[in-house]
Amino acid sequence: MLTKKMVKSEAWEKLDVYDMGTFLHIAIEFNGDNKDDLSLTYKEARWLMGEHRFKQSIDNLVNYGFLDVVRSGGVWKKCNIYALSERWRRYGTGEFIKGKRFVIDTKKNCDFQIDTTAPRAVSKSSYTARSAVKE
Repeated sequence: MLTKKMVKSEAWEKLDVYDMGTFLHIAIEFNGDNKDDLSLTYKEARWLMGEHRFKQSIDNLVNYGFLDVVRSGGVWKKCNIYALSERWRRYGTGEFIKGKRFVIDTKKNCDFQIDTTAPRAVSKSSYTARSAVKE
């Protein structure tokens, strides 16, 4: 949900028009009960911006505390699931908690995360290609 306090926040000032548009298109899916079950697919975002710019906007929304990634579905050809976050309220303070851009569904028996502050840096903990395809 977009609020006056959010729009006047230090974190919101860091966003560009593409980031704001991406946030609004994800946030309008919120119906009161699905705060952590929202999506905007690359296909749906195609009319807003290119794929690279969309990825960058999601990264920014996670990095500045507006979204959390619940599930990264790309590896399994599923949509990404996002949650609206309140982390933006603490942006710029020592209490700010960085979000993770990639989260693998724990039911898949693997977990790896990519740190968006260091592009393409992968930290592994029990991830193997074989464990990624197990059902």
